Amino acid sequence: MSKFEECMSLYEKNMKSKLGIKRPDMELLRNVAKACGPSLYKKDASTISSGDKEELARVKKNFISKKLGVTDEVKQDKAIANAIEKIGRSNRNKYRAIFYYFLTKELNLSSVFKGPNLTSINSGMIAFGENLIKSQHDIDGDIKQIVDNNFLQIL
Repeated sequence: MSKFEECMSLYEKNMKSKLGIKRPDMELLRNVAKACGPSLYKKDASTISSGDKEELARVKKNFISKKLGVTDEVKQDKAIANAIEKIGRSNRNKYRAIFYYFLTKELNLSSVFKGPNLTSINSGMIAFGENLIKSQHDIDGDIKQIVDNNFLQIL
């Protein structure tokens, strides 16, 4: 099991057993965790200290403002307070990925981490283009050339 998968297993277990979330949105959690980058693997960086005002200011600036695009400080503060409440003020293991997950849910911005996969879109366009070209084989040569030239311009 990779380190990332170990972290995901830990987060899922934590959310189910300690936070009482029976069915966490694992796709969202996985994508939020990926956005955390290498901080997941460093003991100190993998958790949030809700009592550290400087750390919460960094969360506001680097995650809520930059990643989620929310600049309204009242909304930021409310989301942070609600995330802390959901995880539990006394819970010493406020994992960064789970904290960011709750911030994302609180601000209704799951779509930031659940957009369409660009690779699958590109693959679909290529397959569509190949099928389109194959279906053109019996069309008059001039029309086929026009279609092919225009198709290549679109790409």
